[in-house]
Amino acid sequence: MPLDPVLRKVLDSMPDMGDFDYSSINILENRKAEEAESKKWKPGTPQVDSKDYSIAVEGGTIGARLYSKKDSDDALIVFFHGGGFVFGSIASYDYICRTMAVYSGCKVLSVGYRLAPEHKFPTAANDALSSYLWARENQSELGINSKKIAVAGDSAGGNLAAAVSLMCRDGRKPMPALQLLLYPVMGYDTFSPSQSEFSDGYNLNNSYTRWFTEKYIRSEADLSNPYFSMMNQDDLTRLPETIVFTAEFDTLRDPAEAFVYRLRDAGTEATGVRALGMFHAYVSHISTSRAARNFFRMACRLVSDRLQD
Repeated sequence: MPLDPVLRKVLDSMPDMGDFDYSSINILENRKAEEAESKKWKPGTPQVDSKDYSIAVEGGTIGARLYSKKDSDDALIVFFHGGGFVFGSIASYDYICRTMAVYSGCKVLSVGYRLAPEHKFPTAANDALSSYLWARENQSELGINSKKIAVAGDSAGGNLAAAVSLMCRDGRKPMPALQLLLYPVMGYDTFSPSQSEFSDGYNLNNSYTRWFTEKYIRSEADLSNPYFSMMNQDDLTRLPETIVFTAEFDTLRDPAEAFVYRLRDAGTEATGVRALGMFHAYVSHISTSRAARNFFRMACRLVSDRLQD
């Protein structure tokens, strides 16, 4: 299927990154630019209530923001943003999380986990777990039912959501009711067909993926850690129901879809949806692409139907 016309225009407007020197990226300046861009109010941004919280984690505190409509259900989606574990923030995902609260009818808790390279693996995963457990412990304050909590995220955030479920199972902690993984990072992939087919020219190339991974991990040993590389997890039993959305034109597509098959083989309920015509991070374009918006709406409704069942 051809790439969505709106996303094609986005790609055509991007500079050619084939020979780009990724070592020249100024991370702090890029984060500042991202924050400045996030402050530009998008037309049609949902007017939902929001409240900021501070969550104690090992070695400090992180921020979180709760979004809710006046008629929100008592279900909660704990959301972890994308950005390669290096970029992204509560502010830069404000529009997406507001939209998620509207589309799902659930409350949404956006988590500001600590970023690499200042905080290497497994800091982000531990922050994600702490924020999920904090939400359970503070269900009265948040106005939620702890039995109706989903963990969700896109790209790197999808990796963190999956890590939370695995850590809960292994640590014998209360499990999320559901996990929603949007074009998730399943580890560092160098061999799948999608990694070769979409290695360049589709918003996320292999050089950039390698750069993100190098910033996040402490050593090569982390590449095989099952809380980073879920495909290295031998046991995928006793995990929550899982919904995975991939993108047709995405280097990360095949490992995420293989994860769905492995979950099913392990007896875990899993649903996989390939978003045709989409490239990586298409949720970031829901304000302009109707197709991307429809896929995101579908994902939110699936979560809502499951949590409110």
